[in-house]
Order: sequence, then structure tokens, then C-alpha cells
Amino acid sequence: MTEQIPPSSAPPSFSLGDFIPKRSAGLKLLLVCGLAVLMIIPALLVHNIVYERSSGLESAIAEVSESVGGQQSVLGPFLAVPYSQTPDPSKPDKVVYGIAVAYAETGSVTSIVDVREKQRGIHTIPVFEASPTRVGLMRQSSSPRMVDESVSNLCRTRARQEVMPSRLPRM
Repeated sequence: MTEQIPPSSAPPSFSLGDFIPKRSAGLKLLLVCGLAVLMIIPALLVHNIVYERSSGLESAIAEVSESVGGQQSVLGPFLAVPYSQTPDPSKPDKVVYGIAVAYAETGSVTSIVDVREKQRGIHTIPVFEASPTRVGLMRQSSSPRMVDESVSNLCRTRARQEVMPSRLPRM
């Protein structure tokens, strides 16, 4: 007589280890690539925060610069003298206008600078207020530098705008 094994009521169990080779190079490569992809996610989140903060800083600097007058330049000292001349004495009605500019040979600037800080959101922007005092040495020159007609017109236009600002009537 043969002995029979009673049928078991539970299905056969399979473990994941039965299907995965123990020392597979391909599996190790796949695992390393998966971990690298997972590590990229926090790096992208940090990159987005840095980008957002830097663009916020740029807009805060632009806003503060607009409110305090923008970037300033210190020039001079120089002397600009408008002139008119007739290049051809036989045609006295032909007159050429220009500006003669004489620059200082040496110069120095002394300035008292007051630094204030303005807060925009999480950003602190330094604002500089200066009171420059300029001193320069000018000598008489036989030929001052002549500025061409387009620059001369631009200087005259700007001077008129500063002296007589245009105002529109209210409706």
C-alpha cells in the first residue's frame, strides 16, 4: 500500500527571492540608477527654491532702485560752452552750431556716504546716499574738443527739458 499525502488547503508560497538572481550585475545597475533618480528629486526642489529667491531678489532691487532714483553716475568736472561759427566767410548765412567741451586735467572727489537698508519681503537691499564734492584743475587749451552736431542738439534738448519741463493741461 502506498501512503497518500493529504492535499493541503494552502496554495504554494512563492517568495520574491526565488525570482531574483543573487549576484546579478544588471540588478545592481538598475538599483543604483533608481536611487540616483530618487536623489534628483530633492536636488530639483532645492534648485527651484534658489531660482525663486534669486528672481525675487532681482525684482526687489529693481523696485527699490525705482523708488530711490536708480543707479547714479558722478561725472566731471567739465565745462561745456555752446558756440556758433561760419565755416566759409563768403557765405555768412551758413552757420554751424556746436558745443566745445573742456575736461579737467586732474580732479578729486570727496564724498560722505550714508548707507540705509530697505526691506522688501525677505530681502534687505542697501541704499547709498552720497554728497560728493568735486574739485578739478582746468588749464586754458588752444583747441577744446568740439562735439558734433547730433550731440550738440541732444544737449540743448535735454537742457530745455530740464529748464522748461513739458506739462500737459488737465482735461
